[in-house]
Amino acid sequence: MELYEKIVEENGQELLDMILTVYVNFYFSELEIIDLCAKWIPKRTNLTEKFYLVHHASDEVSHSKMFKDGVKHLGMKWDDSLIEKYRLKDIDNRFDKLLTSDDELEVLIGLNVYAEGVLAMEELAEMAETKPEYFPSFARIASEEKAHLAFGKKVLQRMIDEDETVREKAQVHVDWYKEHIKPYLWTEISDVIDDGIKHGVLYPDFRERAVQRFEDEMSSLGLAVNW
Repeated sequence: MELYEKIVEENGQELLDMILTVYVNFYFSELEIIDLCAKWIPKRTNLTEKFYLVHHASDEVSHSKMFKDGVKHLGMKWDDSLIEKYRLKDIDNRFDKLLTSDDELEVLIGLNVYAEGVLAMEELAEMAETKPEYFPSFARIASEEKAHLAFGKKVLQRMIDEDETVREKAQVHVDWYKEHIKPYLWTEISDVIDDGIKHGVLYPDFRERAVQRFEDEMSSLGLAVNW
C-alpha cells in the first residue's frame, strides 16, 4: 500500500488534500522567490551580500525539488492534474508586492523576515515535528530558511548601522505586515490552517505561535510591533 492510500484509509481524503495543498503551493512559492532573488542579485554591489542571494536562490531550487519529491514520497505522480486541483488560485499574487517593489528594505523585511522567517518557518518547523513521515524534508528546509532569515537580518542591520533613518523606514514596512498577518492567518488561509490543526499537522495554537514569531523577529531588529 502506498503512503497516500494509507493516509486516506486511516485519516480520510481531507488530510491527503491538505498535505498535497501544502506541497504544491510551497513549490510555486519557491519559484516566485527564485525570481525575486534573481531581480536583486545584479543590483547588489557588496559581494558578500550578493553571494547571500546566490546562495538563497540555489537553496530555493533545491527546495522546489524537495517539494515535488514529497509528492512522490506519498506514492503519487507530480503532473498537471495534481497542480490544477491543489494550486491555490491566488498563489501567483502572493509575492506581487515584493516582485514589483524597487525598495530593497521592503523586500528584506517582506521576504527574508516575514514570508520566510515567520510564516514559512512556523509551518515548516511544526510539520517537521508533528508529521515527519509525511514531510521528511521539512526539517532540512526549515534549517536552510533560517539561514535566509539570517542573511536578510545581516543586510538590514548593516543598512541601519550606516543610516539610522533606515530604522524609521523599516518600521513603516513592519507596520504594514503587522496589519497583514492576522487577517491572513485568521481569514485568508483559515481553511487550510483549520484542516492542519484538525489532523494534528499544525499545533492548535499555530496562529498565535506565528504572531509571536513575528513579534520576536521584528523586535530582534529593534523594530516595534504595537497592536
